[in-house]
Amino acid sequence: MRIAIVDESAARASIIQEGLSSLADCEIFVVSERRGLVAQIGRIAPDIVLMDLGNPSRDILEEYFAVSRVLDRPIAMFVDESHD
Repeated sequence: MRIAIVDESAARASIIQEGLSSLADCEIFVVSERRGLVAQIGRIAPDIVLMDLGNPSRDILEEYFAVSRVLDRPIAMFVDESHD
């Protein structure tokens, strides 16, 4: 299984990556740059995408919808409410 984690926070992405690392036969990719997101996700060709939703602007939401249309795979969006 190929999992893409889309998060601009390296620390948060690392926590998620560590939690998933025990899965057998699983490749994990971290995408920290939103620029060209659709192309990056296309190159990775993941089975599932985990995305940080944070405080999304209209442009970010539109980009997420574009990824969803192109990928045709499950996308899970999450929000960090830890209030660092």
